[in-house]
Amino acid sequence: MSIHAVFVNGRIFTNDPAQPWAREIAVRQGRFEAVGPEGSAQGLVGRGVPCVDLADALVLPGLCDSHIHFVNYALSLQELDLFEVPSLQALKERLGALAATLPPAAWIRGRGWDQNLWPEGRFPTRADLDAAAGARPVILFAKSGHAAVASSAALQAASLPAGSWSPAGGSIGREPDGTPNGLLYETPAIALVAGQYPEPSPAAVADAALQAQRVLHAWGITSVHDFDGKLGLTTFQRLLQQRQLRLRVVNHIAKEQLDDAIAFGVRGPLGNEWLRIGGLKMFADGALGPRTALMIAPYEGEPDNYGLAVTDKEEMLELALQATEHGIASCVHAIGDRANHDALDVFEAVRRREAELGIPRAARRHRIEHVQVIQAEDMPRLAALDVAGAVQPIHATQDMHLVDAHWGARGVTAYAFRSLQARGARLAFGSDAPVESPNPFVGLHAAVTRRRADGTPGPEGWYPAQRLERGAALRGYTTDAAYLEGLDRLTGVIAPGYGADFFVPDRDVLQCAAEELWQASSRLTVVGGLRVHGNLPLENAEDPS
Repeated sequence: MSIHAVFVNGRIFTNDPAQPWAREIAVRQGRFEAVGPEGSAQGLVGRGVPCVDLADALVLPGLCDSHIHFVNYALSLQELDLFEVPSLQALKERLGALAATLPPAAWIRGRGWDQNLWPEGRFPTRADLDAAAGARPVILFAKSGHAAVASSAALQAASLPAGSWSPAGGSIGREPDGTPNGLLYETPAIALVAGQYPEPSPAAVADAALQAQRVLHAWGITSVHDFDGKLGLTTFQRLLQQRQLRLRVVNHIAKEQLDDAIAFGVRGPLGNEWLRIGGLKMFADGALGPRTALMIAPYEGEPDNYGLAVTDKEEMLELALQATEHGIASCVHAIGDRANHDALDVFEAVRRREAELGIPRAARRHRIEHVQVIQAEDMPRLAALDVAGAVQPIHATQDMHLVDAHWGARGVTAYAFRSLQARGARLAFGSDAPVESPNPFVGLHAAVTRRRADGTPGPEGWYPAQRLERGAALRGYTTDAAYLEGLDRLTGVIAPGYGADFFVPDRDVLQCAAEELWQASSRLTVVGGLRVHGNLPLENAEDPS
């Protein structure tokens, strides 16, 4: 039996239209038992039942990161940190300093470099890594996750051939003589080298996941939609079996796992309140950083570059139809305007097939991941097809200069959250960590201000017409995120019968100065009635099994 507690004297924002605000809540066996005005829950206080005085603090429903690569984020906390490294020379210095502390044959993994920030104006190569780290295997992932650079030793470990060959859906950078230059674009190419890296033990991965879970709790995150496939599922199962899972998790299926899932009899969503199998994840294209996002018109200054189709439209349709006929929704990664157009065409055909089969739309909660740039004429199609967008506000402010440089005037429909919501689209918010920080308050700040923490690009923000009101932004981290995975009767709302997931921010994020939002954190986080972060007076009893 979980804790039983009463919380009084709070300003409780419930997200429940029937009762938007409350003063007291009671929690029993991991759920909200009572939510109401002053005096409504105090009658439940009894012997051994803690009564927590919130001292007029704001209380919010637990937040959801609707797009995270959780285990990769957890492992990234132990990798060479290259985020915001200001130059290629600085990358080499940081790499060299770490290499000097390790045995000669030890692998180095790093993450976060962005060549667009560098005065050198070029991508790193194997020659750069060799000069800094010597004859050791190194692989460094770009910030986007859609490119990487490997040292000569790492390339040799993967036995990459000379010539022009690249795997389907990926690309290998080459010297003029056909020798690999160290650059790897998209997962099929990156995996050739990354797969040579000695895998950490399941216990080591679980330990890293526990550390990451604590980080998320400190920001009020109580649930995640994970896109680490089998690695995520096995790790979360281990935590659940060890009674250490303190996030509500929906884990998604990679396309390589679809046949096995169907053969095994999976008809999603499948699982319990703590761990569920969600939809099929497919990639329509690459990303903006390495300029592999699939575009209708070429990139600015690159007349021959339209990006890269990672999965062609016909294959996406075949896979999405196969999935929906077995009860599984689809999630399509789409960055460029061509990729989003193609994804919507696929979902239009899938909705027709579902109508023929008598499948209600709400039974297949399809989604497009990112929706970073979209044609104006395609915007109404998300709502018309009841396809949600899983978007990352932090990408808007972190990528704005890349958009200006590579997409030009098309930026007017990039990260167009307000326009999409105005046309009826349901948007769930996340981070895409480890690409960006999973801090939801950085995302909330970006959505509300369209500015970075340092105020860039100015008081009005980048394309200020797309700024959101705080309530609309908060909905993206709560009710809309819950809806996407069919958890809208469990999470995102503080109301009787819902899971007792809530947190107390360290400031009133609904009323404080907008420029403060990114600095917020949680004083107390509760998941399923269990205190997982903070020091307000509250005792846990037995954990959930």
